[in-house]
Order: sequence, then structure tokens, then C-alpha cells
Amino acid sequence: HAIELVLADEEDLQKYIRQHYGVAGDTLDALGGGHTGAELEHASLDTDETAQAQEASVVRLVNDLLVEAVRERATDVHIEPYEQDLAIRYRIDGVCVEIEKLQKNLQNAILSTIKLMAGVNIAERRIPQDGRIKFPVPEIDQMGEPVYKDGQPVINQIDFRVSTCPAFYGESVVLRILRPDSVRIGLLNLGFEQDSLDVFNKIIRRPNGIFLVTGPTGSGKTTTLYSALAILNTPDRKIITAEDPVEYNFNGINQVQIREQIGLSFGVVLKSMLRQAPNIILIGEIRDREVADIAIQAALTGHLVFSTLHTNDA
Repeated sequence: HAIELVLADEEDLQKYIRQHYGVAGDTLDALGGGHTGAELEHASLDTDETAQAQEASVVRLVNDLLVEAVRERATDVHIEPYEQDLAIRYRIDGVCVEIEKLQKNLQNAILSTIKLMAGVNIAERRIPQDGRIKFPVPEIDQMGEPVYKDGQPVINQIDFRVSTCPAFYGESVVLRILRPDSVRIGLLNLGFEQDSLDVFNKIIRRPNGIFLVTGPTGSGKTTTLYSALAILNTPDRKIITAEDPVEYNFNGINQVQIREQIGLSFGVVLKSMLRQAPNIILIGEIRDREVADIAIQAALTGHLVFSTLHTNDA
């Protein structure tokens, strides 16, 4: 047959590659990709080596899913159990995209692997749990080739914030991807028009007041504020943050993790922070009237307050 050359944009090409081969296609084949869930449920493992090989393949599959999510610039990985299968979705640019539907019989092994990596109780399936994964991801260039520095591959340590929630057909898991490079992206690369950037720079350098960044989940509120803090983080300023959770660590900034279960709420932390004589306060999110009142009071008493509000269209 003659070979026909056609043009295709990168987005369509990636979509069809995933459609026909899936993420980690070789790994899925090793796990029995050509068999139905029912066949695999009744398949017997002949040897311990076979069981170990299958366990290693599940770990490799989870690793591949995480690496692919980072390279696709996803903000979240959603692992959702249904009656017949296990759906894998990435949230990219605020929109959930279905990446793969895995066989139901892989569900327990995949969820247990993620929970083990996140340091949570793998036997507890009745209540929600939160954990964290630090995972090495090799950096690649625009052509998909590994990036090297001084002869060694460049490895980025990526944090994943893990949340499990019991659902009807099993535990639903969401992994929030926290990229260190998003903090270092800089204001110039956030997409501001020059006029807006000039106004932004003037606002964040005021000695006091309150500055709110609003928008829906995944719109870049935290990245925007962290980019501002990176500019203001100098030895002559004392900066304290109250966050739930602390998403990125900064040298030179006192960051407080909110722990509602022991009474360390935003309100309690903020009252204490005001006695620490800060120049700048960052509140992860204003969620109730008490926090809003304290934030406004802090702004009126000589502090510069940064915070976010969750909104759908503003």
C-alpha cells in the first residue's frame, strides 16, 4: 500500500495516540491489557514471580500516569472507580480530560499503591484521607527528548497532594500537582498586559492594605500570589503565611499549616500572626466572616495582606 502523508496538529496527534495506545500502553499489556476483567479475575498466578511481576507492573503504571500528567501540564489527576472500570482523568487548563479507562480488577492494586506512596493507611477505606507524594520526573524538551545538564539528566522533584474519598464503587482519589517551577515562573510570564503588570507591581509594594486574587479552582490564584511573594521576599521584610495546605516552601518566609482538627484554624493563626509584627501576611483563602474581619483589621493597622477568594466568573 502507498504511504499517504497528511498534516495533523499536535493536539489531535496526542489525542489519537492516547486513544489507540493509551497512557503506558506497554505496561497495560504486561498487566493483561488484552483480557477482559472477568477473565483476569479468575486467572490464577502460577508462581510468586508472576505475582511480583504484576505488582511491579502496577507500580510502573502509576509512575507512568504521574509522569504523563506532569508532562501534559495537568493540575490534577482524577482516579474514579465505576461499576465496570476505573477512569483516569487529567484536569488541563481547568477542563477534565479522560485519559484512560482501566480494567476494574486493577482498582485495588492501583489505589493501594498510591496510598502507600502518599503515606496514608492503605487498609482504611471508610473515611477520607490526605497525604503527599514527592516524585522525581525527568525533564524533557519540546521534542520529547530528555534534558541533560553536565552530562546528567535533569530531574524535577514534583509534589502531589493526595486526597481520598470513599465513593459507591470504591475510593475516589485526586492528586493535585504542585510544581516548584510555577512559583519561579515570574510575573513577566503570567500573561499580564503591560498596563496591568504596572498596576500589579504598584499594588504589591504598598505599605498596607488588602489585595485579593479571585477566580475558579486551578486558575492560578496561588501561583500569582506566590510570584508576588518571591519578589517581596527580602531580608528587610517579615512575611508570614497561613495556608491549608502549605503548597510550596519558601526560604525566608514563615509558613503556617492550618490544622483544624487540633483547633489551629485560620482565625486562631491570624490572631497570633498579628503579634509577630509582620510586614506582609498571606492568607491562603478567605473562607468565612471571622477570617475576613481579621484580614481587614490587619490591613487597617499597617499590614499588607494578600489572600484569595474562590469565584466562578470574576
